Amino acid sequence: MIWWIYNRSYLNRWLSADTIVPNPVNPQSFNRYSYVYNNPIRYIDPSGHCGADTTQTPLPNGDFRTEQDIQKFNACVAIRDPMQNRYGVTIEGTWSLLEMEALALAFSDIEAGFHGLDHTRAVYRGTIIRRLNEDGQSEVSIPINVVKVRNGTFSQGAGIQAAHFVLIHELLHRMDMVHGLDLSEKYETATGGKTETLLGGTCSLEAVGSLSGACTYTAGPNVVSNYAKTDRREDFADSGAAYLYRGNINNLTGINTNHRINGPLNVDRSQAVQDLIDRSWAILDLSSGGKTNDNLVE
Repeated sequence: MIWWIYNRSYLNRWLSADTIVPNPVNPQSFNRYSYVYNNPIRYIDPSGHCGADTTQTPLPNGDFRTEQDIQKFNACVAIRDPMQNRYGVTIEGTWSLLEMEALALAFSDIEAGFHGLDHTRAVYRGTIIRRLNEDGQSEVSIPINVVKVRNGTFSQGAGIQAAHFVLIHELLHRMDMVHGLDLSEKYETATGGKTETLLGGTCSLEAVGSLSGACTYTAGPNVVSNYAKTDRREDFADSGAAYLYRGNINNLTGINTNHRINGPLNVDRSQAVQDLIDRSWAILDLSSGGKTNDNLVE
């Protein structure tokens, strides 16, 4: 909600409705024409997309936020807004401070492992990262510029470390799509993986999601996780995340769902990921005559 444009004080309301219901257990959330619960002295949130840190029942004063929650709310905004500006992304949905910190760590690791900020912006500008308060895992889906972040991202075990890793994984799917799924295809070749079409079947690697049942994927040696055996796109994303992740990768061997990691990425697979990062930059780097990310690879 762009409140400084659409507020009309003489009506005592906002002329544009908030795009979300931040906290369904709080009746005030259903008034989508209010800004920060009609309390702009305590809260600042230009987009309305922080604020998941709340109590489930109202306090004696009727508020759903403790003083600590208010601090988290404002800290979340302080992380989100510079991140949107830095990478050219739009962050939607209602995020907690811990979740926003995990996303910031993911982008920080990607920028450090890519060819700096220019490369990171070239890949991700125009991307929408949407927090959905629903069960299930995150995905990059149609339209391909939307990264959908679901509750499963934050319930992997190992706390923020696992969420940090999974968000890198999802952002690498977005990178692969920017390049027309060329990166995962080349990763398969470089690491000795193999995709086969079953007799009489048809599989589409361009479809969003994992390969159809008409395909089988056999990962090459030293695969980084069981999930990476799903198809070449997941192999690339999990391997790339293991390569870029600057936390302690050994802490991810104990997470309890999809992305349980076998250990650090081996030398050959690390080189394959680095080669693809270099390929991406060679294509996107305008100073060397490459294409912008508005054009997919050749």
